[in-house]
Amino acid sequence: MNDLSKKLVEIAISYLGPAGERFMTRQVTSHLQGNITLETLQPEHLPELAKWVAISSDLLLNDKAKSGEFAEKVRTA
Repeated sequence: MNDLSKKLVEIAISYLGPAGERFMTRQVTSHLQGNITLETLQPEHLPELAKWVAISSDLLLNDKAKSGEFAEKVRTA
């Protein structure tokens, strides 16, 4: 896992607990175009990933403010 991926997993765990890594892996593989994996993720992918993190995490957290905060941390990772 590259440094960016590790940072994103840490962010996700801080919001979702132990499910954070699985959540982030699914967001990357389900919503980003191409053969992108968590391990191959690059900074240019962050805006699109953040969009999907906001949408998906809101369904889990049921808190728009927290979901927005989570997405912003992903966007600026």
